[in-house]
Amino acid sequence: MKQWGGILLCLIAVLGIAFYFFFEQLGDLLSFKTTLDESWKNHLAVSKSTKGNELTVAVVHRSDTFEKSSSTYGPLNIYLGTTYSKIKVNSVTRYSILITDPWELHVDQDTLVVKAPRVRPMLPPAILTDSVEKFSESGWAKFDKNEHLAELEKNLTDKLSMKAQSKESLERPSEQARDSLVHFVKEWLIHDDFKKKKQIKNMKILFPEDRDSVRLFAVP
Repeated sequence: MKQWGGILLCLIAVLGIAFYFFFEQLGDLLSFKTTLDESWKNHLAVSKSTKGNELTVAVVHRSDTFEKSSSTYGPLNIYLGTTYSKIKVNSVTRYSILITDPWELHVDQDTLVVKAPRVRPMLPPAILTDSVEKFSESGWAKFDKNEHLAELEKNLTDKLSMKAQSKESLERPSEQARDSLVHFVKEWLIHDDFKKKKQIKNMKILFPEDRDSVRLFAVP
């Protein structure tokens, strides 16, 4: 009986130690899960606040000048002068692509061809208010320069947005975007094993409006 009692005490001791370590590890796991959940919530909050489906690929600084002149004639077609106003404004426009838009990747010999979504301006542009320059002068028989300037200044943001979307304005950010997307594709869309298997040496970034004649990027 004493022998069986000793064995029973040993079993109880072993089980006690096992339960101690089990609950200690369980506590660590629960703590880790809580930390992971909080990190995920924070990630979602950041993604939501920064429009997580948009990838910024270019930032363009612009300097634009807007001008307006108005001539006035009185009775008997008497010239009353010309009022002239001018506003010079510096702005910053960020350009992005939507990650959720369709992508296409294929290998052509030793070149990875990436057909990316189109580049879009993130509107409205940010006006650098400290740099805005205004000028206005009335005609010799007119006193309307303040009203004239205010009329020119009206809808200034809309005018800058239209410029940011023009075909000419999109050429510069598109070239910046190619550089950005090369890094994005290498870091997030392909891995070293894939590059070695397909013997990829170059990469080509194409946007919907591009022809095939764009520069190649070396893939180290």
